[in-house]
Amino acid sequence: VIFSYNENRELIRKDYLEKEELSYYIINIYDKDRVLSGMEKYTEGDTPEEKYRIELDALGRPKKVYVYSPDGVMKYYGVIIYEEGGNISEVHYAPDGTLLEKIDADETGSYEEGGISDIFYDEKK
Repeated sequence: VIFSYNENRELIRKDYLEKEELSYYIINIYDKDRVLSGMEKYTEGDTPEEKYRIELDALGRPKKVYVYSPDGVMKYYGVIIYEEGGNISEVHYAPDGTLLEKIDADETGSYEEGGISDIFYDEKK
């Protein structure tokens, strides 16, 4: 992963490489108070793939993430749960609130299948 920052030292872009070639990238979006409020994911050809709207907890960590298609239709939302010992798990819901899946981290903090919080916590990969 290659990280890019702006003059305010805010992370503005993450490039994800696979075999030294760009696989996809994520652009961070900040509100007027310079708080992370969203993200946009693009494929290597600059094609929009997903948009994320983020709610943070009192510690500034993502607690709820709404995932949208490029045309603005909500696909699902995820609730990120910070467990004792540092592990992170997620629960995904359909837009109507129906439970879709729960993704648990293993002892190392990694997911067997990727979760939303993987885009926030790259060191867990």
